[in-house]
Amino acid sequence: MKILINKASPVFGQFLSHRLVIDGNVVIHADNDADLIEKVESDHYDLIVFISTRLCAADTDPLRVLSRKGKVIVLSSIYDEKAVMEAYKMGICMYMTLPLDLTRFIKKVRAL
Repeated sequence: MKILINKASPVFGQFLSHRLVIDGNVVIHADNDADLIEKVESDHYDLIVFISTRLCAADTDPLRVLSRKGKVIVLSSIYDEKAVMEAYKMGICMYMTLPLDLTRFIKKVRAL
C-alpha cells in the first residue's frame, strides 16, 4: 500500500513510518500542508495519514482536499466532539486520538 504521512510531529511520524514499512507499505512524507496537498494532487496514494495538532477549520483545512483524493485517517491529540464531527463531514474515513494504540492502528490500516 502506498501511504502519505505529513510531518506535523516529526518524531512520531518517523516512528509510524518505520512501523508501516515493516508491515510492507511504501511511505512518503510531506513536510507541511502545502507539500501534502501538492503530493496528493500529483500522485495517487492508497491512504493518507494526517497527523493533526490543531482543530479542523472548515474553510482552510487541508482535509477537504485530501478527502477528495483518497482515504484519510486523522491522528490527533485533540478530542473535541465538534472537531471530530467536522473532520467526518470533510470526508475522512477514520479519526483516532493520540496517544495511539499502534496495534489497533495497524489492524485498521490492513482492513482498508
